[in-house]
Amino acid sequence: MAIIFEDVSRSYRIKKKTGCLIKDTLFPGYYTKEALKDVSFTVGDSEIVGYIGPNGAGKSTSMKIMTGILRPTSGKVEILGMNPYLSREKYVRKIGAVFGNRSNYLGSSCNGFLLSSEEDIQYSGRNIQEKLF
Repeated sequence: MAIIFEDVSRSYRIKKKTGCLIKDTLFPGYYTKEALKDVSFTVGDSEIVGYIGPNGAGKSTSMKIMTGILRPTSGKVEILGMNPYLSREKYVRKIGAVFGNRSNYLGSSCNGFLLSSEEDIQYSGRNIQEKLF
């Protein structure tokens, strides 16, 4: 398998705010926010998948875990036979990722695109729009 994502969870410890600066400073309280909870999937070699979902579903968090930017709180992640956050230097030489919503560059409602070759990287502005549409 090219991607193994097994029972992956990611949670954050967030400071509670009461609105009282003295109380928040002297007696801070915390709560846990779960961004991912026990997410599992596999993607085989040469498979192509789409990763969609509503806002807050954990798409960006899981992509950051898959690229090694974030470490999961629990679970197993293996991509191309490597652990993205333990073998980060070696791993990032084998992948490519583009984050963000830059639809204004294309002049359309497209949320993003993948640059698949050196030829694609040479295109910019209107040339990208003509190439995609």
